[in-house]
Amino acid sequence: MAFKDSIKEYFRDTGKINRERFRKFVLNAPFFVLLAAVVLIVIGLVGAGKLKAAREDQNMAKYWQQGASTTYRQMSVYARGARNGDSTAPLTYVDTDISLKKSDVSLIRTALQGVVNSTNGQNKTVAAVTAPIGWEDAYSTTVEATVSLPTANSSDTAVTADAQLVGVGGNFRAFHPFKYMSGGFLPETICDTNQIVLNDVLAWRFYKSYDVTGNVVLIGGTEYTIIGVVREGDSSVDELAGTQVPRAYIYFDTLAKTYTPKSDSSSNSSAASGTSTGSSAGTSTGSTSSTSASAGSTAASGTSTGSTGSDSDSGNAELAIQCYEAMLPELVVGVANSDVKNALPNYSINNPQLYVVSDTGRFSLTRVWDWMFPIGQSESELANYDFPFWEKAAQITTTRLFYEYAVCTSGIVLLFIGGTMAILRARKLRRPGKLLAEPETPLIPENTGEEPES
Repeated sequence: MAFKDSIKEYFRDTGKINRERFRKFVLNAPFFVLLAAVVLIVIGLVGAGKLKAAREDQNMAKYWQQGASTTYRQMSVYARGARNGDSTAPLTYVDTDISLKKSDVSLIRTALQGVVNSTNGQNKTVAAVTAPIGWEDAYSTTVEATVSLPTANSSDTAVTADAQLVGVGGNFRAFHPFKYMSGGFLPETICDTNQIVLNDVLAWRFYKSYDVTGNVVLIGGTEYTIIGVVREGDSSVDELAGTQVPRAYIYFDTLAKTYTPKSDSSSNSSAASGTSTGSSAGTSTGSTSSTSASAGSTAASGTSTGSTGSDSDSGNAELAIQCYEAMLPELVVGVANSDVKNALPNYSINNPQLYVVSDTGRFSLTRVWDWMFPIGQSESELANYDFPFWEKAAQITTTRLFYEYAVCTSGIVLLFIGGTMAILRARKLRRPGKLLAEPETPLIPENTGEEPES
């Protein structure tokens, strides 16, 4: 019996201890809830801040607004096309509904220049615009190619690397704040069509150095002089988007001449109907003698120098623009978005075939919410687009920001709950007759030794 009683006493004492611990925990619960709330908010804000800081290319408007009385909005337009093969084939113009080509840039510039002039109080008619005045734009496209180093003897084995070529036009560097390891970027005004800029990955693979300006690389047998080495980004998002692959930048027109895309009706029809509207580039791009810019790429073969045959005869199609970017002054919030859409050829609000995105304010809470919900809608709508690495990085950042915002929102909810619990606990402690109230002592009459009166 003594052993049984000791067991009962142990559990009784343990229960008292646990009940006391639980009571203390409940009394201190608001503190723990508030602490958890602060931790979650800090984690969410710090994570969101790091993600946004890594995407400086999506917030270039702030640099344009420094010292200016006018606000600016950064816009991007992504168009589709068709590759007659894998990524080593150039992006071919398909039709006016889903694709953009070099001649479309002039139309867009003219329309936007009229908007900018009216914003500045100039209502005069705008002629065809070759370069923006009072604003900036850029355009680009990508293709995979083989880049090699020249060899001293034909018998020597060439050092080669599979790299992504980015053909750029306009003021491309105004939208992409690269870190320059050496040299600079391609000048907006073309002085030498055979200039090239390498990213740090490709430069290091070839030379084990970044100080390589003045050296020469080969693409399709043509020599290109290196004028700069850039670093595109080294965050985890950048790596997922593809910044750690070899890449080089050349002029769009040079890429268009080197890569004379061959139209393929079966391939183009799979992207969109009406391929005949897109086969008009053989002469406008000034086709020249070209060789394959990548090993095994059949889409890079060109027509002979001085070819006068029509596009329909030669079977050549125009190189499509993958991305068009504009930095526009904006007096009324959101009007630049409408201006760009109105400037695009054959753009339909009800049935948009081009992806138009406002980079300015892209990472706000509402914009992130719209990107995520309905779940899977954004990915489904953009499944047919071939995005460059900077847009891939922006989309990955938007998705990750949603989770950081969710963590921060959870912290705010806990902060409200903990604050409410603390207020209720404080009121309960101050209530009469509760925890802080002292028990009243009954009054005992003083004994005087006298008999009470009858």
